Amino acid sequence: MLVAVLRLPCAANTAKPATGCRYNIPSGGTGVTVQGFTDYTAEFLLTRGPYAMLGYSWCGCTNGEQMRPRAAEWDEEFGQPVGEAACQETSPGSGVYERQWTRATVQWDCNAGHGNITRK
Repeated sequence: MLVAVLRLPCAANTAKPATGCRYNIPSGGTGVTVQGFTDYTAEFLLTRGPYAMLGYSWCGCTNGEQMRPRAAEWDEEFGQPVGEAACQETSPGSGVYERQWTRATVQWDCNAGHGNITRK
């Protein structure tokens, strides 16, 4: 499923987006599990360019009493991306994509349908 989404930005010599990108978690995060937040954060870290944000779009902006869940990963520092590529498939056809950051290794396994962030 996500392999089609990752294949293009993770291909060799793919240009990074020059404009800002918004990554939206649907429904204001309602019902998202701990693994779900890791998945959203991993996808964000794998594919983001130099200007990007991850959040709930406008959800919760109209009423200060509408608190949204917050991923633990959003309070961590993963450093800077290492190298020029957004991400790379670990081996051709594996369906596992990876991107190195100075303080973490981020992976998405399309076979399992989940992301993983390993702190260095």
